[in-house]
Amino acid sequence: MLSIYLTWRLFQFTIGMESQPLEERFFPTISFYWEWLNDQLRIALLHATRLCLSLIGYQSVITHDYIITIDGYRGVAIGNYCLGFQFMFFFACIIILSPFSLLVKSCSIPFGWTLIQGLNVFRFVGLNLAIIHFPGLEDKMHDYLFNAAALAVTLLLYMKLLSKYG
Repeated sequence: MLSIYLTWRLFQFTIGMESQPLEERFFPTISFYWEWLNDQLRIALLHATRLCLSLIGYQSVITHDYIITIDGYRGVAIGNYCLGFQFMFFFACIIILSPFSLLVKSCSIPFGWTLIQGLNVFRFVGLNLAIIHFPGLEDKMHDYLFNAAALAVTLLLYMKLLSKYG
């Protein structure tokens, strides 16, 4: 687990932080494409969140390509650290290191990544609803409730995979 964590940290160090200008990073060209990938995922998640909110009767708007707001309330900003790439990396590494066949690994990783992003949309919808229905608690829900829920669901998936294919 420590090796997986340190590998991610090395990747982050190499790519650079979101707040660091591209030209100041170790590999600006690679960092540019990394930021582009982050932007594409963010836009997809924002639109999926907006669709879910509209399906349950809430009008919302996306501003500045990173904020989603239910009409009449403050919005939820989605930065690079909200996109789940670290979680997806950890999940993939654990699956790769597990005693599964290559077929199970090659199916489990994309399924897990899709699940993680589905949980992300659920989190963004939940945070927008928390602003309306539980004002003042959205930070705690963000930091604890939604992270614990995503971890629990992913752990259940892993346990199911282990019991069936491990």
